[in-house]
Amino acid sequence: MSGTNEPIRVPPAVDAKLRRVRRRGRTMGALRGLAMTAVVLLAAMMLAMLVDWMVVLFSPSWRKLLTLTALGAGAAAALLGLAPVLFRRRSLEAVALEVDRAVPQLEERWATVAEVAKDNGPPSMRGAPELIRKVADEAEGMSDLVRAGQVVPVRRIRSWLVGVGVAGAVLAVILLAAPGQTAVLLGRFWTMDCDLTLTRVRSMTGDRVVARHTTVPLEAAVTGRVRGAAELFIRAADGAEQRIELTAAEGDASAFSYTIDSAEESFAYRFRCGDGQSQWRKVTVVDRPNIAEIRFAITPPAYT
Repeated sequence: MSGTNEPIRVPPAVDAKLRRVRRRGRTMGALRGLAMTAVVLLAAMMLAMLVDWMVVLFSPSWRKLLTLTALGAGAAAALLGLAPVLFRRRSLEAVALEVDRAVPQLEERWATVAEVAKDNGPPSMRGAPELIRKVADEAEGMSDLVRAGQVVPVRRIRSWLVGVGVAGAVLAVILLAAPGQTAVLLGRFWTMDCDLTLTRVRSMTGDRVVARHTTVPLEAAVTGRVRGAAELFIRAADGAEQRIELTAAEGDASAFSYTIDSAEESFAYRFRCGDGQSQWRKVTVVDRPNIAEIRFAITPPAYT
């Protein structure tokens, strides 16, 4: 009777293999979660960059919204993929069932041994001890048939790894095709408050002092992503602002100009094209010098 009451334990070889399979399962689960996160984040990032490239998002707030949306998608994927690995620990009984399915030759011996070892019920309910020990011995003797790589194969996460490779390859092709613009888009995605633009606008006129009622030509040069239209903002001394639409100069899509026929008062101005704009520049209008008084003296020659 003492043998009947003796507890049934999982054989050491079986226990070691089960724990190895469980560790591999957690590792594969973590890799799957990381790969899922990478695929979703890369796809969301490239989609945000595409929207930023196609639509002129002059306000940083819209770019922040795109970035935060993409990062939110990546965070959701990370939570979905990694939470089961981080917060759920599989029992050895569940692992034994998985092993039995992967290795049919075991004929459910490992699951039987694991279940019986866990059973805290009366010995009479567990079955004949001699039969249980025989099953345990057979399970231990067949432990060489079990390989962790066979039970938890790499193909479980292969599709996600391929997805990471494809997304990375697409990003690499974009970088090679348009390195300058892609670098700007990447910079704007990850540093939302940075002053990076696809279009760079520079005032060729700069600050200037001119005489009242003279003609003032305002000129700008555009580099980077050149567009065929631009805007000129003129701010008067009283703060009133005027917006003037411009088209590129004939034969040179990167040059814009506007002429003020007669400057009456000082003003500030800036050019805007696409997502870029120049700094505010100032044209100071002054009066021409007037001759207020002429004094002269006539000195007769000495011979008179």
